Amino acid sequence: MDSQSNKFLQLLINNKIDILNGERDLKFSLVSINIDTGSLDVNDSPENYEYKNEIMKKTEKVIFLKTIILDKNKNISQITSIWSVNEA
Repeated sequence: MDSQSNKFLQLLINNKIDILNGERDLKFSLVSINIDTGSLDVNDSPENYEYKNEIMKKTEKVIFLKTIILDKNKNISQITSIWSVNEA
């Protein structure tokens, strides 16, 4: 994975904690990720991004998550990820 992909992955992991925060008795492991880098500059500070999350599908074992990241200039990137669900 190149450094830009690593930055997107870190943004996703930090944001995943927020969207799945209500699931306190569960642990999540990243299974798969698809990153459409779009026009977003990942060298900006993570606090300057706006996140739009959608749980596309949720089962007892898997969560499909779509995350759209926007910067102040409305440049976007979309990350689709699959997370396995494990009891803590």
